[in-house]
Amino acid sequence: MLRLIGRSKTVIFGYLLNLLLITSASSAPNEKGVYQLTDGKLLSPTAMELQGSERRVTISSPIGPMELRWQRDVEVFFGRTPERALIEAARSISRALNKGGFPVRVTSLNMRWNIIFFGENLPGGQVPAAILSGCHPGWMIGNREEANIYIRAQAVVAGCGGNTKPKSSVADEKLSQVIVHEIGHGIEGALLQGKGSSEKLRSEGFATWFEQYVSEFSPVLRSAGIQAYYKKLALYRMKTSPGPFVFQGTAYDYAYSSMYFVTLEERFGVRGLFSVYDLLLQGSPSFYEAIFQRFKWSRSKLEEEVSRILK
Repeated sequence: MLRLIGRSKTVIFGYLLNLLLITSASSAPNEKGVYQLTDGKLLSPTAMELQGSERRVTISSPIGPMELRWQRDVEVFFGRTPERALIEAARSISRALNKGGFPVRVTSLNMRWNIIFFGENLPGGQVPAAILSGCHPGWMIGNREEANIYIRAQAVVAGCGGNTKPKSSVADEKLSQVIVHEIGHGIEGALLQGKGSSEKLRSEGFATWFEQYVSEFSPVLRSAGIQAYYKKLALYRMKTSPGPFVFQGTAYDYAYSSMYFVTLEERFGVRGLFSVYDLLLQGSPSFYEAIFQRFKWSRSKLEEEVSRILK
């Protein structure tokens, strides 16, 4: 979700995808009272029209109130209902945040979350074609007070146009990862409080690291498997693309950028990792510069430490 969390701007983040910057979604009701997409922008989850039967619930979660909507037919993809999946993810995140080391502006987070789960039969014109064609399983838009999460159910479990349905436990784990990743963008937004530069590498690296960190507190996520998976992808990225790392939005880039956070956490603890965000909050121009200011690690030193972690 949010990076560049100002009141006048919002940012959309895809999961394992490039970022797309957009302004706030604008919409207007048609003659039937249904809100439609205008100017090629994204409707809020509360304004979207779903196909067929739907459910709507309000959840009082440890990280803020959640308004959840979903198409009933997406339930076939998962062992848990979207409601149960969201509750478990929020509880796991809360346990992670209260483990220690997270700043108060995060542990006291009370953001409003609007979440929608939809299927492939979503009425047209509500989601920009550029997003749907990219097969995003989840994305998020937000500001300081409110965050919108969109979950494309079939893309979570089978990719774009996939027909293979994994067993329920695997689908539930994938769904939990997507939810945690997108909420992770909101956590980073709270860390930065609308300040700091817009850096894809940092924002997606943080959210991917957050998946791995929260997995240790989740009954659904297999911590060792997830961490090993991202290390495997990152190691492949390091071996096949030597030279200065440039984030280009591939799955390997997400994994590699998360290793910066894994490395800092291992060497300096969670509190040390977030001291980097304190410098960004104070005006440090970039993630790399903040790391150097805090730990005197040059770019080459940082890459050396990442290499050590991966090998």
